[in-house]
Amino acid sequence: MVCVCALFSLTGCYNTEPRESVLKIYNWADYIDEDMLAEFPRWYKEQTGEDIRIVYQTFDINEIMLTKIERGHEDFDVVCPSEYIIERMLRKGLLLPIDTVFGKTPNYLHNESPYIREQLDKLSWSGHRASDYAIGYMWGTAGILFNTDHVPIEEAEGVGIHLDYEVPVEGSNVWYDGWVIPKYARNKKAASYFINYLCRPDVALRNMDACGYVSAVATPEILEAKIDTTLSYFADLSYFFGPAADSIQIDKVQYPDRTVVERCAMIRDSGDKTELVLEMWSRVKGDNLGVGVVIVILVSAGIMVVFTVYRKLQRYQHEKAQYRRRNHRRKK
Repeated sequence: MVCVCALFSLTGCYNTEPRESVLKIYNWADYIDEDMLAEFPRWYKEQTGEDIRIVYQTFDINEIMLTKIERGHEDFDVVCPSEYIIERMLRKGLLLPIDTVFGKTPNYLHNESPYIREQLDKLSWSGHRASDYAIGYMWGTAGILFNTDHVPIEEAEGVGIHLDYEVPVEGSNVWYDGWVIPKYARNKKAASYFINYLCRPDVALRNMDACGYVSAVATPEILEAKIDTTLSYFADLSYFFGPAADSIQIDKVQYPDRTVVERCAMIRDSGDKTELVLEMWSRVKGDNLGVGVVIVILVSAGIMVVFTVYRKLQRYQHEKAQYRRRNHRRKK
């Protein structure tokens, strides 16, 4: 609630307050530690001698954020898009490079995992290196959540059934969210300091605990905090933490083994083919199925229901007959 109050506290004084004293942040909902956010102005004052107030707003769809910046020219200072939107913004010239010199303040940007930086640099465009414009925040894979006892997930969570998670052997998606400074930002200095602040190991750990995702920061402090010696398996995280992490006990869901990420791919911006991609996805979902196909599907579903009921009825009659035979033998 701290960040929400900070937003409302500015509404009355924003027009008279110097813009360089305001930092406008646009982020996903429930995606940051609010206490840590509230501590940033004090830290910024210690580093720069300058006061800063935060205007914090949230979005739930990448495209909404992009539209506000691209068409509305909203002056957000720092936003947190996903990888394909970072690529699109870079192609459209909607990003400013992040400062890397912070006076007396250490450059924590180097704490970003080389793996994350390498992946983001695949989004580079026309001589503009993506890692100059984006710093990784959180990342993860898309997989299948299931329970080992074949209990519906909503029931499993309620009764303590063990859930597990796997990435299909055929491959899947690996995603990355990162912080960028939009073209219409009016406080690039504070935005860069904020991104640098988020790359501190202690701050990264707090944000991970708050939102449940995995930070792009890869320092010894993070690794030490995440090692779990009670686990019975080991994973190769050398791609993320460095050569020394080639066999460590760590949560495989949070930190997938090298073999898992190697069979995953990052979503890229489709550019002028976006409409075609959306049309393909619509067909996969069945939005544009013809009447004949729909009838076939409904008939097939009906047959399956009838067959299932028939099999259950057969099983019931069989069990009933066995019960009667057992009782008949006892009477004899």
